[in-house]
Amino acid sequence: MRGIKAEQPVRPRKAYQMRRRYDISFGSNGAELQLPPIPLVQPSLRWVSALLVAGLVFLLYHVWHAPAYQVGQAAISGLQRLPEREVQSVLNVENRPVFSLDPARLEHDLRLAFPEFLGVSVRVGWPNVIEVLIEEREPVLGWQHAQGLVWISEDGRSFPARGEAPGLPLILADAMNIAPILDEGGQPLVNPYIGRDLLSPKQVAGILEMVKMAPEGAVLIFDPAHGMGWRDPQGWLVYFGLLGEQIPEKLAVYTALADQLKSEGRTPVMISVEHVNAAYYRLER
Repeated sequence: MRGIKAEQPVRPRKAYQMRRRYDISFGSNGAELQLPPIPLVQPSLRWVSALLVAGLVFLLYHVWHAPAYQVGQAAISGLQRLPEREVQSVLNVENRPVFSLDPARLEHDLRLAFPEFLGVSVRVGWPNVIEVLIEEREPVLGWQHAQGLVWISEDGRSFPARGEAPGLPLILADAMNIAPILDEGGQPLVNPYIGRDLLSPKQVAGILEMVKMAPEGAVLIFDPAHGMGWRDPQGWLVYFGLLGEQIPEKLAVYTALADQLKSEGRTPVMISVEHVNAAYYRLER
């Protein structure tokens, strides 16, 4: 456009840092030594950041390998039947830096490896302390089946029979239609009876009540179709059902029926009081 003077772009001048020159005198005769200019070096943020990173890397390496932060064996409390060495092998914390351990992960590993643990608490302390508090399940029943022996706690949970439990009632169980439990890799566990709710708490309470009233020498049994019962020392089988309800009433009906058959001189092969109002028996053929 006419009448308007175009402005020329102004290039920003680069900021040059002055260089200092040094002159060194050799005496009074005027001889001097002139050194080349020395550039002034000012530290930038990049240099500061690089020094900080290098320092942090050195500190991390030192802390990672320092003996003061290496964990020895964990301090475990609460074990009753399980050997401590088995728990230590699952924890696997020896000679590891304390800050590399995750308490939640350690608790998960212990629960997965030991279904008999009712409660697990792991605390990581500074500088190299690992404390583990464990509460074990108390077995109230022994469950003998085709794949081995498991114990059952009061809430009906099954877990491996490890250690000793003297005086524990033993139940001989027939095969049950139990789907296998898969591990984290999708493979079936060796014993599908471990780590699951085989019975309800009400069933466990009913079985324990029935155990107290079983005749001396009776063998406790479980049948998937007829439920709990025992093999009487006189040879017959008696079943009380699956639910573990009305145990006193069922025992009273069974006692009356067994006495009646005995007085009549008849020997049954099986007596069922699965339903208290519909008890029946089978005689030898």
